[in-house]
Amino acid sequence: MRRPALRTSNVLDREPATIPFSTEALQANLLRLQNEWETVQASRNRDAIFQYLTAVFEIVMVWAKEGKAVKRAYRALHLREYSSVREPEPFAAIIFCTSDPDKVDDRT
Repeated sequence: MRRPALRTSNVLDREPATIPFSTEALQANLLRLQNEWETVQASRNRDAIFQYLTAVFEIVMVWAKEGKAVKRAYRALHLREYSSVREPEPFAAIIFCTSDPDKVDDRT
């Protein structure tokens, strides 16, 4: 007896659902990155900074996949009471918002 073929939907081919990204969710992401920054700064390991940069990369890439990276970077800067006339570069904005301002300036 022949089994019927299973029909599977390819989840990756579907359009992503639009789920609101709350301010609290953004703050939680920024807090996680700040904690990662502090952990890295307390480490004596020269390569520890890559843990922080990997976490930044992962968050920004998720936002980029959703097409919201620039908008969320703007919101993050706004939460930190920093205003910019130019469109923010998401990676730089997130690093600026989550690292020590004495070690990273807005040009960096």
